[in-house]
Amino acid sequence: MILFGLSFYLFNQISNQKITVFKNFNLQTINASPYYFGFIIILVPINLLLEVQKWRILSGSAEDKISIFQGFQSVISGFALSYLLPFGMGDVIGRSFNQAFRFSKNRVKGTLVGGGIQFLVSLFFGTLALFCFKQQTKIPLYLNLLFWASFLSLIIFTLIFNLKTKPWIFNILTKNNFSKLFFDELRTIPINLFWKATLWASIRYLVFCLQMYCSFRLMNITLPIFSLMVNINLIFYAKSIVPSFNFLGDLGVREAASTYFFSFYNINPLAVISASFLIWLVNVLFPMILGILNIGYQFLKSRKV
Repeated sequence: MILFGLSFYLFNQISNQKITVFKNFNLQTINASPYYFGFIIILVPINLLLEVQKWRILSGSAEDKISIFQGFQSVISGFALSYLLPFGMGDVIGRSFNQAFRFSKNRVKGTLVGGGIQFLVSLFFGTLALFCFKQQTKIPLYLNLLFWASFLSLIIFTLIFNLKTKPWIFNILTKNNFSKLFFDELRTIPINLFWKATLWASIRYLVFCLQMYCSFRLMNITLPIFSLMVNINLIFYAKSIVPSFNFLGDLGVREAASTYFFSFYNINPLAVISASFLIWLVNVLFPMILGILNIGYQFLKSRKV
């Protein structure tokens, strides 16, 4: 239903622009400079290595030492399954087995907590971007409510992690077993490891933003740098808080958020969609294909042993 709704929204946004959208956007409107595209591609392996490093910090143990190469294999396998199975379950499954296909609890914990930290980073920067967006333009009531809900959520997460005693809000948030498991595991992470992982997650988030910035410039979207970065942060914010069923749902959320926030600036929606789609290709589809190939290779290798 979410994917259907997002698809309808995108179609409606484009159809409302009528034929002028297609007249005003063609190959000649794309920035001729190869530097933007080249920079996007260069940042793809850097992005993956940052995720590997964050996950290794949270998942490694004396019994299960994870090399960078092993971490890379696990991360791309998780990417592959996370976009094929719903609600991130595939990411946990893909990363939770070691090279001998034996289940590892530490890897599950590292995946859950690592995903949570990346979400909190996106929530922090997204809330900040929403505040800046409020100052730039008049926004509807529901975005104002969303800002305050996000701001309150950041305070709650900070209290849960930092207080030695569990605050009363903890009991409300942990009604179901999955959320209780996540918060319990989060509180077992040593504070120095938590901040190390948060640092890597923040750098990775900035790499995402830089890739998106280059993609929008490649499509000749000429907003001022500050306004463009605010909108980029809002796109990742929406992607973090809106659930996506699979890799197509991830694409739908990304495209819908892009066209919605840029509509406040009367930017050509096809240029916005094209820029967002390019990032989806290099950051989602490419690692997913690598992950599928790695899973197949590891499975065949295990059958031969």
